[in-house]
Amino acid sequence: MLSIGTPNEKLYKRPLSSNSNNSIQLVKKQTSLITSTKNNLNLIQKSTSLNDDDQITNDVNFVNLFHQPSSIKPFLSSPTTTAYNLRQTWNNQCQFLAVPAPLVIAGPSGSGKSTLLKRLMNEFQDCFGFSISHTTRKPRNGEQNGREYYFIDSETFEKSIQNDEFIEYTRFSNNYYGTSKKAVKDVQNSGKICILDVEIDGVRNLKNTDLNPRFVFIKPPSLEILEQRLRSRGTETEESVQQRLQRAIEELKFGEIEGMFDLIITNDDIEKAYSILRQFILNEVEALKKSRGM
Repeated sequence: MLSIGTPNEKLYKRPLSSNSNNSIQLVKKQTSLITSTKNNLNLIQKSTSLNDDDQITNDVNFVNLFHQPSSIKPFLSSPTTTAYNLRQTWNNQCQFLAVPAPLVIAGPSGSGKSTLLKRLMNEFQDCFGFSISHTTRKPRNGEQNGREYYFIDSETFEKSIQNDEFIEYTRFSNNYYGTSKKAVKDVQNSGKICILDVEIDGVRNLKNTDLNPRFVFIKPPSLEILEQRLRSRGTETEESVQQRLQRAIEELKFGEIEGMFDLIITNDDIEKAYSILRQFILNEVEALKKSRGM
């Protein structure tokens, strides 16, 4: 049985998270800057040292808001504004470019996240880019550095933490896992929807950013089936299996927290599960294609 969370209208039109207040302040700040320099192209170009890191939340027709700053806050808090249309960035050519909201996938190891993501990226390969995480664990058979993960040592990882290079990171089974800011930025700069596969700590941390992702939780039909899937890999030790099962119990409880995820899918049939995931993200894909004139 497929179980879907209760996103209702959020299934396709997701309201902004509580982080929108930060976005509103950034919009107001940049609106003031642009308005004060709109008659001087040189000054505007200087102000666009506002680089790709300075992402703002606004409408595609944001230029109309230059003369209506009071309308910004009501617009941003609208529950019917799509996540895609709200993500924009001001580039060095004085243009607003669409930055699709990221797609965050979470769920226990063995729930089928990787299989679903591979299918999504294979079908829409020009629309999605995977944010490759960093980890200190050893590669499994067939894994390649820079494809499944960036495999680094603990010392390098900890230096990156000190340098504030990660959007989120966690430690599990004596190994670090983390999503770097650069990895997400690289995907967004390519104009694609960035996919992030993260642990529950990563979800918590991403809730505190201004990325405004769409959150999807993939769950197994039962812990028994999850255990079968983990053992069938042939890559897990008994200790690792038990650790992952204990972690799965925590993750499943986390996945049921009301409002934490926009969509919950019970993956007991891969075809049905993929159909639900595909339908959920299809509006974002179509909006992205339209912005490219496809």
